[in-house]
Amino acid sequence: MEQRTFPILMGILLVLVILTAPAYAEVPPPEDSGDTQFLEIWDTLIALQEQIADAFCTILALEDEIAGLKLENVWVNPLVAYPTGPNGPQTTYITSGICNASDLPCTTGALEITTETMVTEDDHQWVIFPLILPDGGKVTGVMIHYYINTTDSATTYIAQTRLSQMTTPDGATVMMDDDTDLYGPGPFEHTSFASYQVGGANTLELKVVIGNPDDSIVIGGIEIFVER
Repeated sequence: MEQRTFPILMGILLVLVILTAPAYAEVPPPEDSGDTQFLEIWDTLIALQEQIADAFCTILALEDEIAGLKLENVWVNPLVAYPTGPNGPQTTYITSGICNASDLPCTTGALEITTETMVTEDDHQWVIFPLILPDGGKVTGVMIHYYINTTDSATTYIAQTRLSQMTTPDGATVMMDDDTDLYGPGPFEHTSFASYQVGGANTLELKVVIGNPDDSIVIGGIEIFVER
């Protein structure tokens, strides 16, 4: 139900209250009325007024519930991710897996991105997170929780945050592209804003730069902001 429907219903109920009942339920009928049928009608109108008032309160409560249901944010476990290079596995220089909690401030539910060689922006190394989003929902943004394990925060960072959508397998459309460099160490959180309708398979894509093989990037919970 659209939000503008509620003021209309409220107006209708208010008119019914004015037309069918006295202003206050406690107002007694005229003292000179000895007509039993009139008194029955009077009592009926007062009862109707109370029912309309109850319905009015119910509609207000439903409005709050429906407003809450419009928000359907989705949390993503980072361990579903996989790394890729510009031309698939043969050009992938990074690996991803369960975070080494013995060395880093992370849990085994976090994702650690590592490499055996230096990775620059020109290497186009991405970590892909498949997303399950409600069809027809409106994506308004994504929040990433991350930690950068490095001795030089200028050389290891997340270089790009993307949301893409795919239908046919021969291509995908970039729906959001945030080129803000996310430096460490952290842990930090970063929100990128979007505005599009879900109409296909969605992925979150993080482009990473790792300046030293001893460095790594850790990804925690990911929240996708979705509205109905």
